[in-house]
Amino acid sequence: MTPFHDLKEYMALPRVLTLRLSGDGRRVVAVVRILASDGKRYRTALWEVDPEGVAGPRRLTRSAAGEGRPEFLPGGSLLFTSARTDAGGADEEEVQRLWLLPADGGEPWRIADHPGGIEDFAVARESGTVVFAAPVPPDGDDARTERRKAAGVTAILHESLPIRDWDHHLGPAERRLFAAAPPASEGAGLETPRDLTPEPGHAL
Repeated sequence: MTPFHDLKEYMALPRVLTLRLSGDGRRVVAVVRILASDGKRYRTALWEVDPEGVAGPRRLTRSAAGEGRPEFLPGGSLLFTSARTDAGGADEEEVQRLWLLPADGGEPWRIADHPGGIEDFAVARESGTVVFAAPVPPDGDDARTERRKAAGVTAILHESLPIRDWDHHLGPAERRLFAAAPPASEGAGLETPRDLTPEPGHAL
């Protein structure tokens, strides 16, 4: 008998979602999805895989929130997104932040945050410049998102169409792109982000 003969065992099999190769070709990092201990949902974690097949897989991250979207900086450090709120991996909010894991290991630290969360990002291969996407209210008032959270407001006022695409809302927040230089030292965050798309509407 194999896990393919039992539905529960099959659903519990780890699944590789994403693979990222470092610039020097010596490291491969995978996003692996595993079934949580309660058997009700899945968790994600980052694992390092030896591209030469000599060493066994090694787990890099552990948090209740999970991790995803790994990307390498030119120096070998690893960036990823997670809703974790501290180095211990506490999961308090469903807001994705940008974290950095040093090339030589250790604890990751948060390098970028945004009231609406960081939806996606990319890293320039040579300079290490980071471009990330984040939702911003039409008037550019990021503090409004924080005030809504503090007041417990979850309602959404739409004043234009379309308002939904499959399983996610379109607006009223606008997706914008921001660019920033990589951290200058250990424990530091990204340099001050520059808004690349100040009035995108629904273009992005």
